[in-house]
Amino acid sequence: QVPSCQSSDTGRNGNGHGAFWAYAENSTMAQKANWAVLGLSLASQPVAELNTRIIELNDQHRTFPGPKVHVGFCAEGGIGRAAFGVTGYLRAFHSSKLIDKIDALSAVSSGCQTTGAYMFSRKSETETLGNATKPSELTMKELAKNPPAVIQVFVHDWRLKIIGAATRWAMGFSHGRPWQGMVESNMLRLIGLSDGSASLASDAAAAAGILERNPKLERLEFITPTKGRPPVYIMNAIFRPPGAGVEEALPIQMSPDFSGSPFLSAEGGNSTGGYIESFAVGAAPRRGLKELVEGEQNLTLPGHMFTLVDAISACTGVTQAALDADMIPDLFAKTVGSSFIQELIKSTHFLYWPPFSKSKASIFSFEDAGLLEGTGIMAFMQRGVRKVILPIMPQFPLAQSAEFDFCDPSLSLEKLYTVNLSQYQMPGHLYDKFGYSTAIEQGVDWTKNQVFRRQDLWTLACKLQRLHEAGKPAIAWQTLPVQRNSFWGIEGDWDADLLVLLLTKCSDFESQLPEDTRNELQKGNGSKYLWGYPHIPNSAATTHYTNHQANLLTAQAEYYAYSSQAVIQEFLAFQGKDSAARTEEGVDALGQRPEAKRSLGLPATILLLCSSCLLAGLTVRCCCARRKRPTDHHELGSPAADQVGRGTQ
Repeated sequence: QVPSCQSSDTGRNGNGHGAFWAYAENSTMAQKANWAVLGLSLASQPVAELNTRIIELNDQHRTFPGPKVHVGFCAEGGIGRAAFGVTGYLRAFHSSKLIDKIDALSAVSSGCQTTGAYMFSRKSETETLGNATKPSELTMKELAKNPPAVIQVFVHDWRLKIIGAATRWAMGFSHGRPWQGMVESNMLRLIGLSDGSASLASDAAAAAGILERNPKLERLEFITPTKGRPPVYIMNAIFRPPGAGVEEALPIQMSPDFSGSPFLSAEGGNSTGGYIESFAVGAAPRRGLKELVEGEQNLTLPGHMFTLVDAISACTGVTQAALDADMIPDLFAKTVGSSFIQELIKSTHFLYWPPFSKSKASIFSFEDAGLLEGTGIMAFMQRGVRKVILPIMPQFPLAQSAEFDFCDPSLSLEKLYTVNLSQYQMPGHLYDKFGYSTAIEQGVDWTKNQVFRRQDLWTLACKLQRLHEAGKPAIAWQTLPVQRNSFWGIEGDWDADLLVLLLTKCSDFESQLPEDTRNELQKGNGSKYLWGYPHIPNSAATTHYTNHQANLLTAQAEYYAYSSQAVIQEFLAFQGKDSAARTEEGVDALGQRPEAKRSLGLPATILLLCSSCLLAGLTVRCCCARRKRPTDHHELGSPAADQVGRGTQ
């Protein structure tokens, strides 16, 4: 059981290890065994403190630690379908050497499982991501082979995995935190990682520095990212009190060097928040400490030393909802499974003090960041990253133009503000960034995620729809003015280049496949091996995928990146224009596509007539109320959408 106590409490022998011993004495025998070595070594010390570095990240302090990020790659959540796409793109980027251009990965949910394995695996890129493929060689026999190591976890039947783990737990042989045990045994060991329970550090020198400052932690082991992978890695999660609703959820970022919660909204409009070294997550200020300053600090010892497997488990944090919908057999759920499910959920309950917050350290549930935002892009927007690669693996194909034409010039901007984009299969992971997500549904809140103007989505959607209908890879980019978002601490009023890779049906790719694979695809949902392809359902009932699905979708993403290298290179080479001059591949000064002018509407027409009169040398008094159009970089969209994504603003 996770204790409801503060890490600053004193405990056994009065030595200040109250939280540790409360954790240990309320644990199973297996948990006590896991902590015995570290616990005994710490209990013998007179002071329960550790030395760690903390960094402020708020409205007044906006400098993140680590290398500057110029190009960021998002690894979205979406169970297997998203993981397969991310793996294919990374494989292509390595083969084409484009990986050297990517400064950072930001991952959510299953994206953490894939990229976490990739970032820390000591195996080569080929062993981790698989061999490069050609569409013409992807026979059904070839597709039946085991998929790359980083995605093998998704072709296993998780119902059987959960039943097996529950059985071991009931017999007392389980990992102290069963969700971590499942992540470690079913994912990290597949890529040859046996030290997932090691703490995080950016490199060997950083680990040595931590131990030098903390000789009491001499037995603490560290794991660092593998050289040759992107230098910055961010795993995203949320934290909230156990049992609380999504309205109480706040973001947390976990990296090899630092973890924490930047730009947390606070009363009075000023944000608070910051980072703490990742090994020290759970440490908190001593009682009576009145003021904290950035830099090295002696904080109370956490009851649990945060590890790589903790971070990945938190990023993919299991929730009751995820376990309810057919994931667990009824008979099992009503017997031993009932208690085990609660243990799974409690696995990612951690003692946490959000750095520089005024609250005390408390027990929080760390969970899937997809409940707030599903792609990881916000971590880049907070850092002011100018180029973002956003792969999206949608569950449905984008609507055909005959059903809804995203390029239709007759649609007014006012009309576009009211369109229900989900009705036309526009992915929510894309349209919420433009302010079109306005409701909390099934415990998911994407209403705070607007960072781009509403009207700017339509140019991008038009390009993607035309490419999709032509059977080409749906890859397009656009320069977009970034909007202020106080919930996420994003300043706005600067431009970002966004490259969207929409992995959907692509006839160019399918036409190059061998005949037997094409015949199998034609069976649609009747296929035993490729049902649902490429929009494979990601419901909780989908407990595992076939090797064929995993390998083919990974290969299609790889094909997307290879065949679109000219577009990607253009995107990477583009140096940007100021917003006023930006028309090519974008919008004009009124937020409209130059090739398809939209109706200006009555208010704008009146303003144009007034301007014409003045230019003719006539004195005209225009007593018309000025109506703001959603083109100002400081505005978020239509009047109804102005509050979307502004948090406390």
